[in-house]
This record gives sequence, C-alpha cells and structure tokens, in this order.
Amino acid sequence: MLILVKHGAPRLEPGTPPSQWALGPEGRDQAARIAGKLADFSPSAVVSSLEPKAVETAAVIAGAFGLLAELDAGLGEQRNDEGPFTDAVSFQAAVGQMFARPREVVMGRRAPTRPMRASPAP
Repeated sequence: MLILVKHGAPRLEPGTPPSQWALGPEGRDQAARIAGKLADFSPSAVVSSLEPKAVETAAVIAGAFGLLAELDAGLGEQRNDEGPFTDAVSFQAAVGQMFARPREVVMGRRAPTRPMRASPAP
C-alpha cells in the first residue's frame, strides 16, 4: 500500500525560497497527528523529498514507527521558488490562485517529469 502525505505547515521565511522553508510549530504538530492516524497501517518505510519541511515531516512520522526516513531527490512538488513572498498574506493569496486555477502554472514552474520507477513489493 502506498500512502502519500503532504508536509506540514511551513514556517514562512520572507526572502528565502519556499523549497528551503522548514516546518513551523503547527507543521510539527500536524506531522505528529498524521503519524497517529497512520498507526493502523503499520508503515514499513517513509520516503521524503529533499525539501526541509518534507524531511522534517517524514522524520516525525518515521520516528513514531521506529523507522528512519529515506530521502529521494526525485520526489517533489510544483517549484515555486521564484516568489517573491514578503509575508504570509501574499503567499496564501498565491496558493489560493494555484487551487483556483489547477491546470495552469500560477507561480514557479512544474516539477520536472520523469518516468516512475517501480519499487519491489515488501
């Protein structure tokens, strides 16, 4: 079974590319809550992109199951480092536009596409 989890809420850091943002306190709480909800599934692996907020989310979830999170440079989401985001309000407005126009690149650029690689079944 494959379960996809989005990273927790980041700490918005004006002047820093979003791909470099870390989790904020709320995001750490969210990661702990989702770990609890995943307990019934008994995860055997946790894999994360290289973005700090994703790595931190994965570490919290993996730690709840006595696992170490694995990193995969091929994982990622829409790239939106072109900002500039000076505050939470402008960032949230841009994210709102992404959801309002899901078929368009509203900010940044799409993540590179690549063939999916098969993982051996456990």
